[in-house]
This record gives sequence, C-alpha cells and structure tokens, in this order.
Amino acid sequence: PHSHLSEENDRNIVRALRKFEEERYALPVLLTSDIYMADLCTAEGLEYFYLDRPYNAEVTSCMPPAFRRLLFNLAVVFGFIQCDGITIFGEYGGKGNNLDELKVRFQDDGQYRDFTRDLWICRQLSTLDISR
Repeated sequence: PHSHLSEENDRNIVRALRKFEEERYALPVLLTSDIYMADLCTAEGLEYFYLDRPYNAEVTSCMPPAFRRLLFNLAVVFGFIQCDGITIFGEYGGKGNNLDELKVRFQDDGQYRDFTRDLWICRQLSTLDISR
C-alpha cells in the first residue's frame, strides 16, 4: 500500500531519472517490483523492468556454481556487492576487456588468509580428476 509520501518520492525518482536522461543523453533503466512505479515510468516514457516478486519460493538449497553465478551477476549489475566483510567489485578502475573479471577486497587479513588457503586446497583437489 502506498502512502502519499511514498507516492511523492516515487514521482521525484522518476522525474530525476527523466531529467538525467535528457541532460546526459543517457538511457537510465529503472528496476522495480512496484506496479505504481512501473505506471509512473510508462507515463513519463522512462525505461523500466518490472520484477514480479515470488511469494512462495520452493528452492531450499543452492549449488555452489549457481551461488557463484548469482554473486557474479549481482556484482556486475550493481558495480559491487558486499557480503560478510568481503567486497566484490564488478566495475573498477583499471579493469581490462575481460568481462568475466572481478576484484575482491577483504576487510581483514584473516579472511584473506582463509580464502587463499581454501582456494589453494580447491585447486589441488581439482587436479586429482576425481569423478562423482
């Protein structure tokens, strides 16, 4: 349910994006799961993606490759994400042409040491050619 204040905030957001589009000759795209916001975007001619929220998610587990892909996609789309003191950058200064490249920053040395140890173990295990 929308209050008057949230409706006004939504209008301000859409107007600001429209102004940005006109001043910068850019194409902002709004991601929303709010049908009212989608209607405002349509009225203003602003590009948007309406994301329908699932109300009953059946998935109770996630395999490591799927979780890794989720983290990668979030970092690339939003520029960076932070998870448990670790920041994953999808965009950063000096990034080359490799679109699959990310930059990872650790909040403390202990996390970095744990990560490098676990990565070394995983790489050693992958050389053993163990089949499932």
